[in-house]
Amino acid sequence: MKTLIEKRNRLMAEAGALINKSEVTVEDRANFDRMIADAETLSADITRLKAIEDFNAEQRSAGRPPRAGFGTEDQNEATIKKQKRAFSDWFRTGHVSEENRSLIKPFHEQRDLGIGAPTGSISGGGVLVPQGFDPVLHLALKNYGQLPDAVSQLRTSSGNGIVVASANDTGNDLAVLGQTVAAVETDPTFASTTSYVDTLTSGVIKVSNQLLQDSEFDLDSWISNAFGVRLARGLARMVTLGNSSNIAALSATAGPTSAGPTAVTYTDLVALFGSLDAAYAQNANFVMASQTRASLMGLISTTGQPILQTDVHNQPFNSLFGKEIVIAESMPSIAATNQAIYFGDLKSAYVLRSAGVGIRRLNELFALQDETAFVLFARYGGYNVNPGVPTIKALVQHA
Repeated sequence: MKTLIEKRNRLMAEAGALINKSEVTVEDRANFDRMIADAETLSADITRLKAIEDFNAEQRSAGRPPRAGFGTEDQNEATIKKQKRAFSDWFRTGHVSEENRSLIKPFHEQRDLGIGAPTGSISGGGVLVPQGFDPVLHLALKNYGQLPDAVSQLRTSSGNGIVVASANDTGNDLAVLGQTVAAVETDPTFASTTSYVDTLTSGVIKVSNQLLQDSEFDLDSWISNAFGVRLARGLARMVTLGNSSNIAALSATAGPTSAGPTAVTYTDLVALFGSLDAAYAQNANFVMASQTRASLMGLISTTGQPILQTDVHNQPFNSLFGKEIVIAESMPSIAATNQAIYFGDLKSAYVLRSAGVGIRRLNELFALQDETAFVLFARYGGYNVNPGVPTIKALVQHA
């Protein structure tokens, strides 16, 4: 909607400039009428989108819990404070007060517990996780796992296998049709695969009960952040290299070969940029390890300026040819035959699927040591998308 509004406003401003000239030509009037018609069409589309937004807002306010995803869209300051209080409450005691119960949800099941009246007690408070944990995880993903945050995200309410369909129509365009000649059937090539998820764990963190009760240190935030960093670091490695199970390695097609085996030149990077189809270069990123980026800092363009520039987030040395650099520390180094630098549209190339993240509180397992343990479980899968044209190209180091 924002894009449409900006486009409409721009059209109105241009139309106003045309009609306010001292001498208005016939062509100016025709262009003015066309711009006003286009602006009215955009206004109608904006009205339609506004109706959908109002409907979705009404549905969200109805109080029904989301059937997919993890966390909450309500991230105002007051809500976040309540979420942190709920997490701290559960972290230190294993129980949740009545006022905080609305901020708690089960990890593996986010839907209704069943149909009809319960026939027995409902337990499992040890697996209830505050939604406020979700922003902590996403912050860690951005800081420590840039690659998982840069690819497409798919959140599902369960870890069941899902069928992923794809269509390849890249070889078809237009053909001249002769008079009285029937058009030839030209169908896209369809394919499908099934996506599954793996259960991943951070490992157990044990805390003495005395420390839980007496510590003035913000222990719950420290441990939740540690879990978030472990998750981000692990996902970054698995998306880069795969995990030999249901998270595939990010795939790249071999592109140009560098001039030398142990260095990357300006010409090599230009060749890599030019090797990617223009349809995917528009939204593309460079992917490399921080060590590889450091080796590029000394490269100078033909204008005498460093080729690495500040990105749109004001991060220095994080943009190349106007495209942001995504750091993936598991990428190989610059060495003979290695593919140390990728360039491509990550969101078109790869989908990272999440089926839930949560913390379990182990109250009884370490009771003899008077300790309480915490462990993070996450369910993730990942797969490459093949549209028929390479979406990511790799610079191949010379042998």
